[in-house]
This record gives sequence, structure tokens and C-alpha cells, in this order.
Amino acid sequence: MTKKAEYLPKADEVEPIEPGFPADLTNKVNKMLSDYRKTRNVLFLWEAARVCLTHDLILPKVIRQFLFGVCDGLLDLVDRKGGRADVADVALGTLNDQGGYSMFERYKAVKDRQELLQLIDRKMEDYLGGTKTQDEIFNEVAKESDLSVEHVKKVYSKANPAFSGLSVGDERRARERLRRGAGATEL
Repeated sequence: MTKKAEYLPKADEVEPIEPGFPADLTNKVNKMLSDYRKTRNVLFLWEAARVCLTHDLILPKVIRQFLFGVCDGLLDLVDRKGGRADVADVALGTLNDQGGYSMFERYKAVKDRQELLQLIDRKMEDYLGGTKTQDEIFNEVAKESDLSVEHVKKVYSKANPAFSGLSVGDERRARERLRRGAGATEL
């Protein structure tokens, strides 16, 4: 097997799928393809394939090409002495690199971050409704997710720089503008 599997799609070859699936599934698959483009972690391609297969959807071209490459790679191992040891590398499109985080650890980190942001977003409805401050939301999320408040704030501010670190006065003004219908760019 070569150092890097030739069948792995290049980031610029991975395009979003066109609407045609139910909207929620289209969004889900496109998010996974986007995560692959950003991270080059093939576990996102496997996850997208699982969603498509679970819901009897046609696999996007990029996933079909990837799976074809995996099939070729696995079948090429049949005649190679010691080929069994390379099965995981073929399925993941990489040789075991020494040092650093594993592909599984990086995948889990992205998924954990996404889940944390979803939890924060659900809680932020109270913030935008004026019933809680950002700090109260961050404390609540930190407690629920067993993370530090600093970590929750850091993740949120990286994903939403316009809303991070607002003072109490800024919060009141932002909520008032939102109630009046002002766009987010005016905040």
C-alpha cells in the first residue's frame, strides 16, 4: 500500500450534494462532507455513507468513488503476505502514523465540539429572549456537559465571535435590537 491512498478524495473534489433527499438528510450529509473537506478525516465519509444507506438514499458520487477505492485496496491485500495487518489502513486511507492524535480522536473531538455548540445554541434562546445572561448560559452548559466554563466560552467565542464577551449593557442593547427586529449585523 502506498503512503497515502490515491482513492481519497481531494478537498476541492468534495462538493455538497444537491437537494433531492429530504432537507434534513441533505443538510446532515452536506455537514459531514464539509467536515471531511476541513479535516480530511475519512470517518466523516463513512458517517455520510451510513446515513445514506440507513435511509435508502443514493450514495453521492464522492462516497461511491471512495468506497470503490476501499474495495480495490482490500481486494489487493488478498494476495499480499501480511496484508491482513493493513486492512484498517485501507479502510481509513492512511498508514498508521506514529505520534499525534489518531483519526478517531480527531473525529471524536469534532463531534464533541459540534454537540457542545448545539447545546449552547439551544440554551441561547433564553439569552436572546432576555431571561438569562450569557454567563448564566455558559455556567449551565458547563455544568450539564461536565466541562469548565472557560472551555465552553472559548468554544462558543471561536464559533460566534460577534456574540462573545458582551458586557451586561451590550447584552441588554443586543436583546432590545433583536426584539425590534434589527439584523445580527447591526448588533
